[in-house]
Amino acid sequence: MERFIFDLDGTIFINEYDSEREYFKEVLSTKDSKKFIPKIPELLNRYEELYPYYDINLLSRFLTINSGVLITKDIVEKWIDLGASFPTELSSGAIETLEYLKQKNKSLAVLTNWFGDFQIKRLENMGIRKYFDDIYTGDIHIKPNKKAYLNACGNYDIKDCTIIGDNYEKDFYIPKNLGMNAILYRPKGDFKESKDVIKNLVKIKELY
Repeated sequence: MERFIFDLDGTIFINEYDSEREYFKEVLSTKDSKKFIPKIPELLNRYEELYPYYDINLLSRFLTINSGVLITKDIVEKWIDLGASFPTELSSGAIETLEYLKQKNKSLAVLTNWFGDFQIKRLENMGIRKYFDDIYTGDIHIKPNKKAYLNACGNYDIKDCTIIGDNYEKDFYIPKNLGMNAILYRPKGDFKESKDVIKNLVKIKELY
C-alpha cells in the first residue's frame, strides 16, 4: 500500500457535539433549537445521500425545508467558522500511527465530508496538518459519491490505496467494492477485530 486515506470525524477526531448544540441554542429560539438540534445527524446524512457536494446556500435551504426551522446562510457560515475552534480530541494512537506511516514513506490523505476551511483549521489547531499530503473535502465531492474516492487516490492506483474510517457504508463497504483496501475503525461496538476491523489506530502498525 502506498497511500492511506483517513476519514476525520469519528476516526482521527473524537466527535464532540456539546459546543455545536450550544451554538444553535444561542442563535435559535428555545422552541426551534429543541426541534432542530436532535435532527442534525439525520439531516446531514440525508443531504449526503442526495447531493454530490456541500454548498452553503444549498445546505441552508435543505436544512430549513426539511427541519421546519429557518436556518439562514449566515447561521450556516458561522457554524462552519466557529466549529473550527470547538474543542477537539484526537483518537487514541492517532499521532503514533501517522508518524509511523510517514516514516515508512507512505502518502497520507484526508477524505472528509465536511467543508474544507473548517476541517483544515481543525487539523492545524491539533498540530497534525503536516502529516497529510492532500486533503479532500465535502465542498468538492461527498462520500459515497464514487468521485470522492477516486479523487482521494490522487496519482496512485486505487489498488494501492487504503481508506480508514468509522462509517461502514461510506468508509468500508463502498470503497471496498470500488477496489480499494478498506479498514473499518470501530473503537466501540460489536465488531470483532480483524485485518479489516480495528479498535485502535495503532493496529495499523501491525497490519502494515
